[in-house]
Amino acid sequence: MKKILSVIISMVFILNGIKPVDAFPKVSLNCKYAYVLDGDTSRTMYDKKGTVKMYPASMTKIMTAYLALTKIDNLDEKIKISKKDVEGWWAQGASICYFKKGEKVTYRDLLYGCLFPSGADACRSLAINTYGSEKKFINAMNETAAALGCKKTHFVNTTGLHSKNHYTTCEDLTLILREAMNDKRFAKIFTDDEYHSTNKKHYWVSTLTKTRYYAHREAKQIEGAKSGYTNEAGRCLVSSFMCHGHRMFMAVGKAPTTKLGTSLIASDKLSKMIIENTKLVTVMEKGTNLLTLNYNYLIPQYYQYTVPEKMTYLIDSKTKDASYTYKYKGLKTIDHTIKEGDKIGDVDVYDGQELVVTLPLYAYETIEYDINIYNREHDYVLYGLIAIVAIALGLKALSLFRHRKKEKIF
Repeated sequence: MKKILSVIISMVFILNGIKPVDAFPKVSLNCKYAYVLDGDTSRTMYDKKGTVKMYPASMTKIMTAYLALTKIDNLDEKIKISKKDVEGWWAQGASICYFKKGEKVTYRDLLYGCLFPSGADACRSLAINTYGSEKKFINAMNETAAALGCKKTHFVNTTGLHSKNHYTTCEDLTLILREAMNDKRFAKIFTDDEYHSTNKKHYWVSTLTKTRYYAHREAKQIEGAKSGYTNEAGRCLVSSFMCHGHRMFMAVGKAPTTKLGTSLIASDKLSKMIIENTKLVTVMEKGTNLLTLNYNYLIPQYYQYTVPEKMTYLIDSKTKDASYTYKYKGLKTIDHTIKEGDKIGDVDVYDGQELVVTLPLYAYETIEYDINIYNREHDYVLYGLIAIVAIALGLKALSLFRHRKKEKIF
């Protein structure tokens, strides 16, 4: 009996077939730090001190908005702005939404206020209303960053106001943004251009809209962005853009503070360079029969593993396309102990004799009993045992009968 089961394929790129980062054309950027992550494959597309600690300024609010969303079910739920939400920000030089004490807003308003005007008042209100206190919220920010694989990130506030102990890296910021963009509500806000608050008292335009204006650049390839600025951080920008169907996440830091928009100039230049010098290659088509594994039932069965989605990656635009072959390494048989997310094995992809990419395979769903087959097979076992017992008892009875018959003869 054949069953079809899809697998999750996570791409980890190695060896040949992919142009190394330092082989891209040299691009002169006006920022000290820059990093681009291919969100579809986890591949580093560009790295300029991307793993060096830096100050994130208001790019911090990417984490603030995302973390708050994990606790929000209804974006239209009403929240009352408190005195604590609005007090003290002027003295610290923070950007604000200009909410008033007692004003009624929605979570949606607070999230747009956090990301568009970069409002510290919105950030505090989000923290308190979702986690009960800023302290608990900040602890959760750090726990979430660690869980996402951010190795050099530490937050001490929700806003990005400068502190020596508040730092991150461009790489870590791209990891945070990638995770945040998996939430469709965040993605909608992040890529919007403008917003009117539900009470009609506030109107804001996006960070990207503003930086495009100041930089005098369209940068149409960039979908959304969050800027940051302090004297220590310089001008910063974390953003996303599409590259031949793959979503890229990009962060730049410490661009010149001499004028507004310098971080977008760097981001625009870098993203265009990557788009212009790469092309998409298909490794596997959707539905490809990748491998067949025996299923450990008593009656012979097998599971056919198919590719759930078309698998692609980016290479140097000048590289010739190749014809790929696959070799599976991993489990030969599976059973009902396989759970969703369990690793099945690896598939090596070859271009001729050269290993191009290794695809780890994980179970897409928990393997469950087919109860009818399970019962039938165990019924066979039971019937077999009964038959064996019956035969044994029959032989025993026959032996006794013969023994008694002999006694009567003598």
